[in-house]
Amino acid sequence: MRVLIGLALLLAGSSALADEPQTYRPRFDPPAGTYVGTKTVRVWSPTTGSTIYCTTDGSTPTAGSTKYTYPILVSTTKTLKCVAKAWRRPLSKVGTA
Repeated sequence: MRVLIGLALLLAGSSALADEPQTYRPRFDPPAGTYVGTKTVRVWSPTTGSTIYCTTDGSTPTAGSTKYTYPILVSTTKTLKCVAKAWRRPLSKVGTA
């Protein structure tokens, strides 16, 4: 009987993890596109309290990538990729601009 109770709790715990809220993909302002001149790109996530990590060389960002702390000045062609991470939530999908 103890094993069944333990198994029931284990199964309940694993389903609770599957229902864990997500971290939303970062957004860019201005959005991806072709622009003339230098642009200031702001990055944000709809997930309150999330931290954003970015790369500017087209590589896939991780929670170990450069932390976004202020708008990024873009004056040449770049591929900006970012992810967001919120406390106790999984890493977001990659946002690209």
